[in-house]
Amino acid sequence: MKNKGKEQAESKMFSRIKVGIYRRLDDRFEGFLGGSPQKLELHNRRKEALHEVFDTQKSVEALNLGKTEDTKSHEFVEIVLGAVAVPVFQYAWFRG
Repeated sequence: MKNKGKEQAESKMFSRIKVGIYRRLDDRFEGFLGGSPQKLELHNRRKEALHEVFDTQKSVEALNLGKTEDTKSHEFVEIVLGAVAVPVFQYAWFRG
């Protein structure tokens, strides 16, 4: 999954949706303050989970991953999703 950018969106009919995603906040419950290795681990686990979802299916694509791929930990990232045009998506869903 890469940042597919404008050219990808223009080649297909997408409905764009911006989504904010938090990482797990386990480090807060364990009393870590400041920069801890656990924060980066949790950031990377979210990144792996997003890749697992969006690399394997075609009806929704991640057009922009924001700070998901960053080497620094972020509690919150915004990504831009592109869903295949609504009539095509509905047909595939109902057809099953």
